[in-house]
Amino acid sequence: MNSDLAQLFADLLAISPRGSVPFVTATDDHQRPFGALLVDEHARLLATATASTRQGVVDLIAARLPAGRGEVLA
Repeated sequence: MNSDLAQLFADLLAISPRGSVPFVTATDDHQRPFGALLVDEHARLLATATASTRQGVVDLIAARLPAGRGEVLA
C-alpha cells in the first residue's frame, strides 16, 4: 500500500496547480481504499476524493479543479 500511496502522490503532483500540495491516505473503506485532498499555497481546500483506484482519485481531483490554473503539463 505504501508504494501505491507514493505513486498516487506523484500522480496528483502532476495534475496539481502550481503551489498546491496533495495529501494522500489509505482509508478503512474496502470499496474506496484511496483518499486524497489538495490544498493551495494558503492551505485552502481545493478538492477531496476517495476512490477504489489511484487513477480514480486522480480523475476525481482533476475534474474538481478549474482548467488553466497553472497545472503542470505532461
